[in-house]
Amino acid sequence: MAAVDVDGDGVDELAVARQDFRLSLLRPDGTTLWDRELQYYRVPPYVNLVRTGDLDGDGHPEIVAGGNNWRFYAFSAAGDERWNFEAVHPSRSGAVSDLDGDGKAEVLCGTHYYSMSVLKPDGTRTWTASFGPICFDIATGAFDGDRTRGVICGSGDGSFYLFDAAGQQRLATPTGDEVRTVATADLDGDGRDEALAGGYSHLVYCVDGKGTSRWRADLGEPVALVRPVKVGGEVLVAAATTAGTVAILDARGSRRAESRLDGNVTAMAILGDSLVVATSKGQVVRLRPLP
Repeated sequence: MAAVDVDGDGVDELAVARQDFRLSLLRPDGTTLWDRELQYYRVPPYVNLVRTGDLDGDGHPEIVAGGNNWRFYAFSAAGDERWNFEAVHPSRSGAVSDLDGDGKAEVLCGTHYYSMSVLKPDGTRTWTASFGPICFDIATGAFDGDRTRGVICGSGDGSFYLFDAAGQQRLATPTGDEVRTVATADLDGDGRDEALAGGYSHLVYCVDGKGTSRWRADLGEPVALVRPVKVGGEVLVAAATTAGTVAILDARGSRRAESRLDGNVTAMAILGDSLVVATSKGQVVRLRPLP
């Protein structure tokens, strides 16, 4: 799901990716504004992910959906299909971000195959990154102190990869197991983001935008999610594991606090200075890290 203010009234609508092949946009009260059904192509068109961003620079967001049917789609706020792109193999991850600083967002398409495609706002491909099978996660960060944004990808081949805005690879770090989650944040306050990666090797990695290692932290369990969270003016790292641990790391990778939940952590979102965590046992828990 993705929250997005499509009509500029200051209240978010909710875009929902559905397993019955449909993408829906809901009002805040849960009623449907529109829904669109993806078409069968090669495999059943489950809607695996939804992202939002301003593709044409007009100040109004578009909605991007990744289908299991090898295609990514862009829809207007009114639900009109702008384009679709054959990314080759089912979608697994995605991002919408202005990489080149021109005021228009690119679309990053991660799939079950051996590459990630970066699309121009009109849906045509601008560059491709190649690596091992399954792009589990994608994030972008302001690594260079200018208007551009670089890209970090977590792969099923056991490595995470760092690229600049033009697609030049800066880093390929093997971790020994699947890298399921990536994120970016300015942890040290220097105006440039660091890149974070976590995976089934039990480690959380932190590197700078040039690819230099800052630290790594061993959580002792497979890492499912990493997210930055700002608490009391300090940027911390929340890391969740498949065994139900949610750990808070400081900017140097030292463990600040942790909670133990029942079940695998399946989703984690930031709500102010709190974490909202969902588990495989059907729980939704709000946690507040201490500064």
